[in-house]
Amino acid sequence: RLAAPKEFLKMAGIHVTGNFHESPECVVSLTRNGETASFAAVPYLNEGDILSHVSLEGEVERHQRYREAVKKIYRECMSAMPDEGIRILMGHFFIQGIEGSGSERIITVGDTQPIRTGDLPEGADYIALGHLHRPQQIKGNGCQIVYPGSPIPINFKEAEYEKNVFMIDTDGTGTCSVDAIPVPVFRELVRVEGTLDEVLTAASFGNWKDKYVEVRVRLEKPEVGTGDRIRHAFDSRGGRVLVVESVLSGREDGESISASDIKSRSPAEMFKDFYNKKYGDTPGDELDELLKTFNELIELSNGQESEP
Repeated sequence: RLAAPKEFLKMAGIHVTGNFHESPECVVSLTRNGETASFAAVPYLNEGDILSHVSLEGEVERHQRYREAVKKIYRECMSAMPDEGIRILMGHFFIQGIEGSGSERIITVGDTQPIRTGDLPEGADYIALGHLHRPQQIKGNGCQIVYPGSPIPINFKEAEYEKNVFMIDTDGTGTCSVDAIPVPVFRELVRVEGTLDEVLTAASFGNWKDKYVEVRVRLEKPEVGTGDRIRHAFDSRGGRVLVVESVLSGREDGESISASDIKSRSPAEMFKDFYNKKYGDTPGDELDELLKTFNELIELSNGQESEP
């Protein structure tokens, strides 16, 4: 997707590396006021793009080959840069020892951290990495390694820490200062948790103007209209509820349904059993109404499958 408008963007001075082909293609050198800065704009390195297939290869061996391939790519990028000037490496991967925010997609190889700080070449003035949403800095081989993080929260898990952009000051001699500049918060993300009464009380007495809210409400049993009541309570105080998650107190996940159950029991029977395990005893008329709706959906689905 990023590579499609690559040539068009280049006319505006925007350089994009969407896919990896050859290491030198990732290197971009810019000269301003007599100073040259070279960037190794290496995109996410998919295992299938940089490793050949080896039959019956174990995860440890494949992981080691991946690390060696990454080291080779960055060495080639460094070799393709001018001898003079600032050298900045960029990448999209996890480094061992970093901390995620819980909202990133997992891109590790073999369930291990794919890259170590020692895998990155010496001689760079600054290393900027992507994928992690939580800002953090790591000690590298003589230079700063920084995950600047996402400039805005991607979800409510990221509302608990400050977002930054980083200003880098380096002269290409190995000296590099990194200053974090906080990103202004224009819409605060807030998480609220409690019983229904506690949540409604918080909504009634809090200042929710121009805030986005995620609510986790604890219930003794399912209650129709809970989400609407919560949204209305916060709306009346200027807030906007984006997520309502209901959690039933004291309920554990039921056992998995076996293959024999699927063959011997009807969908309605499994639905009823699942519902009772998850939500406990439900008045007969309520469950009957749910089963009626469930059966109508099953019939509708079967009818659509039988259509040519």
